[in-house]
Amino acid sequence: MKQSTIFYAINSHIQTKTFDKIMKTRLKSSLIILIFLLAGKLAMAYPATPEYEKGVMLFQNKHYAEAEVVFSNLAGLPLYQASASHYLGRISYHFCEYDSAITWLKKAASLDSTNADNYLWLARSYIKKGLNASIFKRPFHAKKAKSYYQAGLEVDPGNVYIRHDLIQYYMHVPGLLGGGKDKALSEAQLLATENPWEGFKAYGTVYTLDKKFARAEENYLDALKAYPKDFQFYLLLAGLYQQMNDDEKALSVYRQAVQAAPEHYSEIYYNKGLFLLANKQYEDAFLAFEMIIRNDPNHMSAYYQLGYTAFAWGNHLDVAETCLTIYLRNQPNTCDPTLVSAHYYLGKIYDYLGSPDKAVQEYQSALAINPGYDPAKKALKTSRKP
Repeated sequence: MKQSTIFYAINSHIQTKTFDKIMKTRLKSSLIILIFLLAGKLAMAYPATPEYEKGVMLFQNKHYAEAEVVFSNLAGLPLYQASASHYLGRISYHFCEYDSAITWLKKAASLDSTNADNYLWLARSYIKKGLNASIFKRPFHAKKAKSYYQAGLEVDPGNVYIRHDLIQYYMHVPGLLGGGKDKALSEAQLLATENPWEGFKAYGTVYTLDKKFARAEENYLDALKAYPKDFQFYLLLAGLYQQMNDDEKALSVYRQAVQAAPEHYSEIYYNKGLFLLANKQYEDAFLAFEMIIRNDPNHMSAYYQLGYTAFAWGNHLDVAETCLTIYLRNQPNTCDPTLVSAHYYLGKIYDYLGSPDKAVQEYQSALAINPGYDPAKKALKTSRKP
């Protein structure tokens, strides 16, 4: 693979891109995204003071700006420096401030060299930083990422998140930077030996990226025999069929998933809705996202997708306006659709509804967050003026 695509490929399982780019790459990247679920454990033991507990709770509930204030105050206290630095690094990562994330996480690692998660997120931050680097600097960032993955494994050889990340690394980077399918298979074998469940995921990644779809299918079917109620393997299998352009099998697997794991209804229908949306089956996608919200009114990403689906469909624009407005009150996670795109599509809806003043306001709000967002720049030029 060319160096210019390395970081985009590795990054595919860490963060969902802005929605207008996602829909072009959804069928290729959805399987990879599902495998990891952005976990990353936080195995740190510190005295549980009310302020520290408050910061952790805010972070876990995705109130990152408020959590940042708490941990910034704790970062000056010797007892909490390592932990607070780690959280501040993760918060910077969430806000796409990767230089800041690297600075904080390096500090955390220097204060607590036994925490593999410091190295995991350092590696991921360098991967992210490489996305915006020149083609000449990307190999440097790739090597830095690999070195931190290796440092994490020295501390915690059984860290499954690092090993899964390394499989992505080995499958995507050229041999000159330490890549190679044989290395990825070695990691998959290690995971399978230690934990068959992780092994099925790992081998599925390798076979899929190697375009050995028949072997990947067999792997996931074996996984479902071993874990018949595990919704993740249903989603992975459905995603595989999507890559194979077998829509009928994909929809069948989604139906089986709901029957086998009804408690994971929202996750299953969300992925099904994205599949339908990617295939421009707008009415069915609309119904899927609508059902999620009815069953889980706090599922913020479903509001965004329902709003976008109504916009793309050209129907129920009043619903689209309401859903995107609700979503904009939310603080998205790194894997969620961005507020930038939500402002943009809400602006497009106001244009269609004949409210150019509101449309311009939304485009300007999008550009206030991301001044380089071209769709909003173009929309401002073509939008009817108040």
